[in-house]
Amino acid sequence: MSVTVLRPQRVTPRALLVLPSSAPREDWLATRRTGITATDLPKIVGASKYASAVDVFLEKTARTIYDPDISEAGEWGVLLEDTVARRWAEINDVKVRRVGLIANDTESWMLASLDRLVTGCPTGRCALEVKTRNAYVASVWEEGVPEDVVVQVQWQLAVSGLDHVHIAALVGGQRLIEHTVTPDAAMADWLNLTAWQVWQCVQEGVVPNVDPALMSVDLLNQVYPDREGVRDLTGTDADVWLDRYRHAAAAESDARKDKEAAKVHLLALLKDGEEAVIDGQVAFTYRAGKDSMTVPSANLARLREDFPDAFEAVAVIRRGSRTFSVKGMKA
Repeated sequence: MSVTVLRPQRVTPRALLVLPSSAPREDWLATRRTGITATDLPKIVGASKYASAVDVFLEKTARTIYDPDISEAGEWGVLLEDTVARRWAEINDVKVRRVGLIANDTESWMLASLDRLVTGCPTGRCALEVKTRNAYVASVWEEGVPEDVVVQVQWQLAVSGLDHVHIAALVGGQRLIEHTVTPDAAMADWLNLTAWQVWQCVQEGVVPNVDPALMSVDLLNQVYPDREGVRDLTGTDADVWLDRYRHAAAAESDARKDKEAAKVHLLALLKDGEEAVIDGQVAFTYRAGKDSMTVPSANLARLREDFPDAFEAVAVIRRGSRTFSVKGMKA
């Protein structure tokens, strides 16, 4: 795969164009790994509900693939971006144009993708950030710019050297809310330091320190795919979390027993029926599901023994899952 290479072109006071907005998606994804982008910052500083600095580390080290538009909401956001940008420009009597991915002229690892550059703004050189959000967050946007967007836009300002960034948020598909963000020197310094620490981790191949509360077992398995040996946890808070795990497991076991007892009593009352009604309303059902149908299955042991060639042709090797067990507790 070849990445689009451009001659240095200054597009903002402090940034050069790295990739145009028309660059192939493969180039875009590859070039994102060469630095920290504005969309990485909310994850890095804990302002994202969906990802953390570890996710950024995994993406930059090519262990996972960044795909921001995989959801239906993301697809609609891309489709509506140009419409929102053009309408905002009409309302504010300015012109907008696409720009692409930019890099700071002195710190090339500092990257940002600007939705649009603005021409004709009376208050200085600026860009436009377009957002599409559902109606449930209208009150949040009415009060101001959400934290994750503030962080993203402040990074754009730090990278670009622009005077401000306008934000046009289409909320609920029918209401345009506008805000303007100006540079905050203190926040820029903090973002720069925090992002640089993560970028150093990427370059050194060392996983960033992140609050485990922001992580998941699946994420940790991606970070440490190959485990072996013994690690001494003496002096850590492992005992505290072991006690918490044991208590939660006991509560879970009791709740599971209570749930099963309640189910048995309800089915005993239902007798040979499959739908229960209370006060004229359906309360619960007990119907045959698809999994109760006869489904053919393969005897893999016999297939391997009697038809080895066929077995080798269809066999798929998967990494085995791990089992977490605590001493003194039943699995």
